[in-house]
Amino acid sequence: MAIRTVRLGAEDERILRQLQRTTCEPVSAILRRGLRALQPRQPVRQHPRAFDIYKTLDLGPGGYARGASLEVEKRMKDAIRRKHGL
Repeated sequence: MAIRTVRLGAEDERILRQLQRTTCEPVSAILRRGLRALQPRQPVRQHPRAFDIYKTLDLGPGGYARGASLEVEKRMKDAIRRKHGL
């Protein structure tokens, strides 16, 4: 069981004292109930999409491509011809 230190503002302290008086429960029980009440409200975290990861990459200025990706076959043939002097 973990021990946590929590800072509460004046309003939160007032609410906590009020809950203690009305429920006769210890602070830890009230906080546990609050956590369990909030848990179902959390959205389901999805795995990041490929584009989300791509957006975070620093790929630099670019400009080194020899052609559009739609022309990859033609550009590969051109590159092979240049390499072999054909």
